[in-house]
Amino acid sequence: MLLANLNPAVMSEAEKRAIDLLRGWDFQNSIQSEAAVYFEAWLSNLYALIWDEIYDAKVPLSRPTAFQTLYLIANHPSLSFFDIVETAEKETAGDVIRMAFKDGVADVEKWRGKHGNDPRWADYKDTYVEHLTRQEALSRHVEHGGNYDNVDASGHRHGPSWRMIVSLERTGIVAYGVYPGGQDGNIGSPHYDDLLDDWAAGDTSA
Repeated sequence: MLLANLNPAVMSEAEKRAIDLLRGWDFQNSIQSEAAVYFEAWLSNLYALIWDEIYDAKVPLSRPTAFQTLYLIANHPSLSFFDIVETAEKETAGDVIRMAFKDGVADVEKWRGKHGNDPRWADYKDTYVEHLTRQEALSRHVEHGGNYDNVDASGHRHGPSWRMIVSLERTGIVAYGVYPGGQDGNIGSPHYDDLLDDWAAGDTSA
């Protein structure tokens, strides 16, 4: 739906490459995915362009979800929220989709220039498990896919603090769980963060 609004003939080389990646994407925000980087950068800019009035409101307002936003794009492309009031033109859904795409690609290219390599989704999202004291030395960056609004729900600084599987067996309850950290609060202990990699991988420990 979003890609149908783009015309590669008028795009830069970086934008054409992003379109090719998105056309071949498996729709998974996996650790290695570069297409996921472009999609999330695109969607983030699109969301901000459409709902800027809500972001800037002087009173607290609930923001529409990504699903509601995509529904409105598909079914109400001339909705007044798609218009950017600062411009003389009256923008439609297609206009803001194209604007957001260009902004998203620019964001990714800026990241690429800073880091010197093609972005993987895990690197771009940069999941960060921060210590309660917010000290860098006590915190860790972990490789993790997903996103805050995915089934594998973890963003840059938020994620599930406890994953648990419970099996109600005839012989009794069997439970498995893992959390992002360890059982020892001592930074020098091997058990300070020994569950973190299992948590990032989606594995559970008995």
